[in-house]
Amino acid sequence: MHMSSPETQVENLTLRQRITAAAEPFDHAFSGYGLDIGGRDGTMVPVIRALGIDRVGIVDPDAAALDKAIASGLISHSDAYGQYLTDYVAEGHDQADTAFVFNMQPRLASDIGFLRALGSVVRPQGLVVASFMEPITAHQFSSNIRRQGQLTRMASAPPAESVRQPHAFIHLWRRIS
Repeated sequence: MHMSSPETQVENLTLRQRITAAAEPFDHAFSGYGLDIGGRDGTMVPVIRALGIDRVGIVDPDAAALDKAIASGLISHSDAYGQYLTDYVAEGHDQADTAFVFNMQPRLASDIGFLRALGSVVRPQGLVVASFMEPITAHQFSSNIRRQGQLTRMASAPPAESVRQPHAFIHLWRRIS
């Protein structure tokens, strides 16, 4: 089973609290199926489960990292998708109640194919939770996702005390019907 250091546990608790606070305007109960996009070895799965998500899947093209998540017991083999998000959506896999993109990379914030897939991977009224290290990446993502027309009603958590760290900025978006 996956064990984390006390420092990581405190960071995860703080991250979970910030996500929960940002979700308040949506009256969203975190439950059901959560999809960790770019989740690698499952490092963020404990945070996702602590929010109340019952089943967690990971979409990431790094098969070796996914194998680590499976071997550590964080996810089941049937919830590991060794592919890009665009392929996951094109193949018609399960839509998520909540999709997570932790520490979004700048190139993805402007990738139209990725943004369209992100809007499609959550069920109607589902949430997308995205975290960013840089404010410019958060701004680019927000501007570009609005143009896609699938997600609306953005909420955000106050910036972390120490900017320029993973998850310094957190945005949540609701999928429209």
